[in-house]
Amino acid sequence: MVPAANPASTFHIGVAPWPDDRPEPRIGSVAGRTDVRPVDEILADEGWKPDSGGFQAQAGDRDAAPAQAEPFVVEARPGHRSQGGSAAPLLRDEEALGWWDALVRFCARLLLVLLVLLLAAQAAYVYRADIARLAPALRPALERACEPLRCQVPYLRDIGRIAITGSALKVADADVAADRLPGSPEPVVQHFVLHATLRNQAEQPQEWPTLILDLKDGAGTLLVRRNLSPAEYLGPARAAAPFAARSEVLVRVPLTLSGVRINGYQLDLFYP
Repeated sequence: MVPAANPASTFHIGVAPWPDDRPEPRIGSVAGRTDVRPVDEILADEGWKPDSGGFQAQAGDRDAAPAQAEPFVVEARPGHRSQGGSAAPLLRDEEALGWWDALVRFCARLLLVLLVLLLAAQAAYVYRADIARLAPALRPALERACEPLRCQVPYLRDIGRIAITGSALKVADADVAADRLPGSPEPVVQHFVLHATLRNQAEQPQEWPTLILDLKDGAGTLLVRRNLSPAEYLGPARAAAPFAARSEVLVRVPLTLSGVRINGYQLDLFYP
């Protein structure tokens, strides 16, 4: 026979431990009978207070240290790094595609280096004259590089830094100065010599300019205009070399006129 429950006991609904964590009720036998204690008494003995939502420490257990939960340990995988979360291994297999990625990266870097070299070579070709002026020591290397390309490395072309410091148009020797027809008082052919002094005032070598010779009559009317190339007033051998910096050169050009009578001249220069 099960004794009646204590009238003072009441049943409360609250948060209780999980079934696995809840202590088993203690069962005792008195005079051959099995006594079952009410659940609230068993929980009260264990320190459970339904109104407070959890166990309360007993008087004898207040000084006891609180139990600590076992720490959660995550083992790292050596040699692997996270790449995009838990789904990354499904999207990228380094061990299977590592050699292919390395080959692609190598080809990309090689292509980048070739493009940079090609760009540098193109810039050197386009600005070869400026490079030679800024770094004269590089001119021999640029000229050797231009040989297979059949190009040239031009010198400075600053016409404002080249001056005509003196000039004169003189009649040639008397024996060749004039050829006359029989019975004609006017010469048919006249021989002159043009003298001119050119000076390069620049700090760098320059290309030889072209001379412009204008022959005029007594009224200043233009009769003849002739452009003299460097090979004509210097000779081919001398014209192949540049006009040295801070240098001066004297040119002498023989002229032969036929059928005209001149009384003056004008000399100028330009770069074609």
